[in-house]
Amino acid sequence: MLGAGHSWPRSAAPGLAAVAACLLSATASGQEQISAGQRVYLAVYSAIGFASQEKVDVAVTLSFRNLDERMPITIESALYYDTDGRQITDLLEAPRTLAPFGSTQVLIKQTDFSGDVGANVVVEWSAGGPAAQPLFEAVMVGSRGTQAFAFTSRGVVLE
Repeated sequence: MLGAGHSWPRSAAPGLAAVAACLLSATASGQEQISAGQRVYLAVYSAIGFASQEKVDVAVTLSFRNLDERMPITIESALYYDTDGRQITDLLEAPRTLAPFGSTQVLIKQTDFSGDVGANVVVEWSAGGPAAQPLFEAVMVGSRGTQAFAFTSRGVVLE
């Protein structure tokens, strides 16, 4: 430790500058996660390819999670698109407000073949002020014969 009246040696300055830059970078990247609203792309698979070019239909659970501990957020829409990019429907009947740390789910049934293998959902959310970026995930579950499988995808910010 350095006492009063002492200073760091000049040789330490570049190292200290690098540490300060890393700390500022970490702070800046943390701030990028704060927003008052965004549009988020979420890949969903209502069917997947299987052996011999067969398709297996799967059920999809969309999970929308508010990661902010103070600010409620509103899921304004969840627009469902098919493989060709045509809008199928808004999966929400009305906007849903999520309390801090709240969540909601939407199910795309295994018998819904409209999305196909390249389906996606574009979620639009908003908040009354700066809020932590929410977590949007899709959980796909299916089975073939006696084997079951599950996999997930996470949302990617569009704007």
